[in-house]
Amino acid sequence: MSWRKKTAFTMIETVMALLVTFSGIVLLSGVMRACRLQLDEKKLTERFQYSRVLNVLYSDQLDLTESLLQDSQERWHVMYYSSKTKKYYDLEHYSLRNALVMEAYGESSGKMPLMYDVENFKTDASKGKWPVLTLTTKDGTVFRHVLMLPTKCPRDRKDFGDETKSTD
Repeated sequence: MSWRKKTAFTMIETVMALLVTFSGIVLLSGVMRACRLQLDEKKLTERFQYSRVLNVLYSDQLDLTESLLQDSQERWHVMYYSSKTKKYYDLEHYSLRNALVMEAYGESSGKMPLMYDVENFKTDASKGKWPVLTLTTKDGTVFRHVLMLPTKCPRDRKDFGDETKSTD
C-alpha cells in the first residue's frame, strides 16, 4: 500500500470515528433531555395534585371547619366537618396504594383519593395553633401548608380566636 492510500484510509477512519462519537453525544444528550422533561412533568403533576388537595379542603362546596380531637395519649388530631353535607371527614394515608384519601363518616360514608405517590402524611395540631399539613412524596418532595380553616374544639364548642392562633 502506498503512503497516500494509507493516509486516505486513516483520514476515513478518523472521520468515521468522529461521526460515531458525535452521534453518541447527540443521542446521549437527547436521552438526558427526555429524562429531565419527564422529571419536570412529574413535579408539575405532583404540584397539581397537591393544589387539588388544598382546593378540596378550602372548597365552598364542602365548607369545611376543623375540629380538633384529643386522643388517649393527649395528641391532637384534626377532623373536618362540613356544614353543607353534615358529615365529618378525615385525611388518611393508605400505604398499600401510597395515596392520601379523604374519608367521610356518617350515614353514607365513603373514601375519595386526593393524591397518589404519597410516602408520608401528617397534620401537626395543638390547641391554639394553626394545624400544619405535611406531605412527603415518593421522590422526596415535601409539601407543607398551614391550614387556616375555621376551627372549633368539640369540648367547649368555642371558636379558637384568630388572635390566639400562631404558626410557631
